[in-house]
Amino acid sequence: MPVEPDDFWQFSVDIYARAGVADACLRLQDRDGLDLNLVLFCLWCGATGRALETQALQAAVAACRPWREQVLLPVRAIRRRLRGGIEHAPGTDAFRAEVKALELQAERMQQDLLRQLAPAAMQAPSVALATQNFDAYARVAARKLAAPADWQVILSAALP
Repeated sequence: MPVEPDDFWQFSVDIYARAGVADACLRLQDRDGLDLNLVLFCLWCGATGRALETQALQAAVAACRPWREQVLLPVRAIRRRLRGGIEHAPGTDAFRAEVKALELQAERMQQDLLRQLAPAAMQAPSVALATQNFDAYARVAARKLAAPADWQVILSAALP
């Protein structure tokens, strides 16, 4: 079954809106240093029967790195700086909202790249497959979770 252009993005938006997920995602991102789009990619792949092998995850990380480092993270840093810590000029709140919209667009563009790298669905969707994908990503990223419960919150929201 082919992947539709908005499948991954819509899945991510739906999951992120569920109770407790946004906070858990931000902790994985900010505290544990994981790329949230790759976390969601692991989850989406598991929820659609796609196994992510280590080599495929390494390729995905490498493919996303330039965009993430040169575009996404700098835009996010600007948005966060505008939130506080600097004196606000007139119109700062509206400008921050525009920067936030750009950040979301950059996130979506990274997800489009990841979606194109998605392997074919070969298994039944499952919690075990999503967890296997996530564990492989954590190994590739060389990260150990401070609170594995954050992954469980996200996983439970997607695959109850």
